[in-house]
Amino acid sequence: MNNDTFKGIVIGSVVTLLVTLTITTVSQNSNIVDSKSLTKLNTITSIIEKNYYGDLDKEEVLNGIYSGALFNVDDYSCYLSNEDFNEFTTEEQRKFGVGIRYTYNKYTKIYKVDYIYDNSPASESDIKRNDIMMAIDDVDIYGMEMEEVHNLLVGNEGSRVKLTLLRDEETIDVDLVRRDVYFPYAFVEKLNEDTAYIKITSFTGTVVDDFKKAFEPYTNYNNLVIDLRGNLGGELDLMLEILKTLVPDCNVCTITYNNRTESVDIKSSATKDYNIVVLCNDATASCSEVFTGAIKGNNFGTIIGVDTFGKNEMQEIFKVDKDSFIKLTVGQITTPDGFNWHEVGISPDIELEYEYLGNDYEESNLLMDNQISKALDVFDK
Repeated sequence: MNNDTFKGIVIGSVVTLLVTLTITTVSQNSNIVDSKSLTKLNTITSIIEKNYYGDLDKEEVLNGIYSGALFNVDDYSCYLSNEDFNEFTTEEQRKFGVGIRYTYNKYTKIYKVDYIYDNSPASESDIKRNDIMMAIDDVDIYGMEMEEVHNLLVGNEGSRVKLTLLRDEETIDVDLVRRDVYFPYAFVEKLNEDTAYIKITSFTGTVVDDFKKAFEPYTNYNNLVIDLRGNLGGELDLMLEILKTLVPDCNVCTITYNNRTESVDIKSSATKDYNIVVLCNDATASCSEVFTGAIKGNNFGTIIGVDTFGKNEMQEIFKVDKDSFIKLTVGQITTPDGFNWHEVGISPDIELEYEYLGNDYEESNLLMDNQISKALDVFDK
C-alpha cells in the first residue's frame, strides 16, 4: 500500500509484541543437549581459548553461546542477560525521546513521520507530518530494523539527537534535545453526531485508563471506527479489558500450547450494541490481530484496510538463574472461527489501500483519510 507500515510508538518507538511477563522457573533436564554436544562445545571453546589472537571476554563468549541456543528457534525467542531483562521490563530503565510516531514501509524500506505529539521536542521543531526520515545522528536508517531505529532515537534525558529528513526533495537537519514526553496509548475523537473515532496505538502501559477516560463522553454513540493501524500489539489482558467494553459476551480466541489448549472468553461490560468498523494494515500485529480476529470471527463488525502483519505466537519469560532469562514462544493463537493467521495475516472484509485525500503538509483531517471515509459509508448503508 502507499503507507504499508510498521509503526513505532512512544518515545520514538517501542516494539511491543504479545508477551506474557510471568516469570517461570524451569527444570534442568534436556533432550537437546547430550554428552556428544557438550564435548563438541567444549572442543570449540578450547580451540578459541588456545588460538584466538586478542583478549577474550569470557562472559561475552558465554552470553554468545547462550544466545545461540535461541537463535534458530524463531524470530521472537531470545536469551536475556540480567541487564537485558531489566531494560525489557523495568520502567526505571526507560529512555527519553523526541515525541514522534513514525511508519515503516516494508516495500520501500523508508521511515516516515506519521504523528507529532503535543508538548514534545518534535512539536517545537520544524518536523512535519510525512517527512521522510533518512538518518539519525548521521546514521543511515534506510531498511534498518525498527528496534535499531528506536535505540538511535532514544537516550538520556537532556541528550541531543539530530534527525535528517527529506521534504519536497530538500534535505533538512533538525537538532532536538530528548526529554520525557507523555504519550496516551488511546484517544477518541468525534467524526459526526453518531460516530466516534477510536485510535489505540498499543495495548501496553496505561492504555486501559487512557481508553476509558477518552471514550467516556462517547459511550452513547452508535458507530465506532476503531483504528488499529500500526498497533504492534502489547499485553493480552489489557486488550481484553478494552474489547469487553465494546462487544457482547464472546469467545475471543483459542491458544494452543505445547500440551493443552485454552479458550479465551470475555464477559461483556458494553453499555450498548455498537456498529463497529476496525481499520487495519500490515503493521496491525499480535494483540491487535487478536482484537481484529475477534471482531471478524464473531461477525461483530467490518474490517477495512489490508492484510495484517501475521503474528499469532505468544511469548513467555523463563528464569534460567539469578542473572539470566529467556523469552520463548509458548503458544499459538487462532480466531473464534479457527483461523490460523501466522505469517499470512487477517484479511479485511473491504480491502482498501490507505490514501490521504487532503494536503499532507496541512493540518491533518480525519475525514480526508480514505479508509475512515469508507467506514462512514459502511455505517450509512
